[in-house]
Amino acid sequence: MNIPQYFGSILSEKTGLSAVPCAGLIRLSIKQAGKNPDNISVRDLKNVFQDQLRERLERLNMKDINNLVRTLVMELIKTQSIIAMSVT
Repeated sequence: MNIPQYFGSILSEKTGLSAVPCAGLIRLSIKQAGKNPDNISVRDLKNVFQDQLRERLERLNMKDINNLVRTLVMELIKTQSIIAMSVT
């Protein structure tokens, strides 16, 4: 599973922005946290959504950031077993 692409498409749906820049925001947020986008734990990804990604969304003056982050975290919880299996 390509985590930035997967969650970028969800962020894209919720914001109306293109999926590629949304995936880039997630990838940059993961890297800002010092993690590897191709090998990140569910716990670390949740923290990235709640911290680094939230900060980036605030800097972009996005609306309803709490709901955006909550949506991503809920999807992360729903797919955590798939994500855990894809991280080696």
